Amino acid sequence: LTEERGYAGGAAIDGPVKLVCGEGLYTVGDWCRNDALRTYSGAAWYTADVDLDAAPAGRVTLDLGEVVSTAKVLVNGREAGLRLTPPWRFDVTGLLHAGNNRIEIRVCNTTANIFLASPTVYRGDTKAGILGPVRLEIGE
Repeated sequence: LTEERGYAGGAAIDGPVKLVCGEGLYTVGDWCRNDALRTYSGAAWYTADVDLDAAPAGRVTLDLGEVVSTAKVLVNGREAGLRLTPPWRFDVTGLLHAGNNRIEIRVCNTTANIFLASPTVYRGDTKAGILGPVRLEIGE
C-alpha cells in the first residue's frame, strides 16, 4: 500500500474495510486487552453448551456480571432478552431442558474503540465484551 500525501492510516484506503473472523476460542474478559480487537467496534457472539441431568424445576437466571455495552441472549435458539443497561441478568426459566443446552450471547460494544485508530480528540471508554463473572443460578 502506497499512501498518497495527506492520506495516512485509515484514510489511505479508499472505501470500507470488512473484517471477517472465523470461529475461535475467546474467554470472558475485556476485548481491549487483545491487540487484534483493541480497535474493533461491532458485535461478537459468545456460545456455551451446558449439559443438565434434568430440566431445572425452579426459577433459572443467567447473570452475565458486567457487560460493555449491550447483550442479547438466546437459549436453545429462543430469545431470553436484550439488555442495554445493567443489571445484566436474564430469566431463562423454561428455556433449559435435560441434556445439552446451547447458550448464545451477542455483545455489541460502542464506537469508542474504532476512534483509537483515527486522528480524533474523542476518547471514550474502550472496555468491551462480557467482563463477568458469568453465573447460571438455579433456584428452588
